[in-house]
Amino acid sequence: MDISGVLAAEDRLFNENRADEVEELLMSAVSVALDEGDGGALLQLLNELIGYYRESSRFEDAYKVAEEIKDVASRILPERSVPYATSLLNIATAYRTGGRLEDAMREYKKVEEIYEEILEPDSLLMASLYNNESLLYQETGDFKSAKELLLKALKIVTANGELYEEAVSRANIAGTCMQLGELEEGYEYAGRAIALFQELGVSDGHYAAALSAIGSYFYIKGQFETGAKVFSEAMEVMESALGKNAYYMRLKENYEECVKAARETAGAKEKEPEKIESEKKE
Repeated sequence: MDISGVLAAEDRLFNENRADEVEELLMSAVSVALDEGDGGALLQLLNELIGYYRESSRFEDAYKVAEEIKDVASRILPERSVPYATSLLNIATAYRTGGRLEDAMREYKKVEEIYEEILEPDSLLMASLYNNESLLYQETGDFKSAKELLLKALKIVTANGELYEEAVSRANIAGTCMQLGELEEGYEYAGRAIALFQELGVSDGHYAAALSAIGSYFYIKGQFETGAKVFSEAMEVMESALGKNAYYMRLKENYEECVKAARETAGAKEKEPEKIESEKKE
């Protein structure tokens, strides 16, 4: 089957903000691959499908596809191969995003073992693994380990001249720095990430993550109105790219917290003159 044509159509739908049509496209292509007995195309399509479900926060659907991927991969691929490991990486990331952290760690370690055996240390695939695995450490609260992995990833992608991957790594580092209380460093990483995304003309979930880090910076600094504006922009980017998924809802919570804090601060300032006047009367 024409797998390249399907993938091009998928990219076009995302670029045109028609993500809701991607599932139908991929499921139709999966049926064709099954009818034609094209295992390679089927595996590639299933990997695309699990990514779509993951980004759409449809985790139960993602878990079902994960089992299909395992079945197909074990039948058509050598276990010590890049395609096999990459399929496991997609499964691990789906588990992580859905909250199955122990399952995710198990799969990530399998991928790491295979990659270290067959890849060069500066391979971009190693950087992808580090980026994804770091997010798992973030979920467990080990932000120091997460940052160490992200810095490894950044070194690899920068050396390879991969601007988009550099932007993604910097966005991830920025969020991690905020969690570690390294505000100024995080702000710098986020600013550079945003500049790269804008230079590349990319407006996706990773761009939203970079904006989120900036929003967090202003919130922590007590600049609540500015933080609210940035979180609002991040929400718009996320909704346009992937809909109102779980990450969108998290951004919305942060936006609402900024708005609430801004109102409380404004209210406190309004009451201050009354307090001073009362003290004068006494």
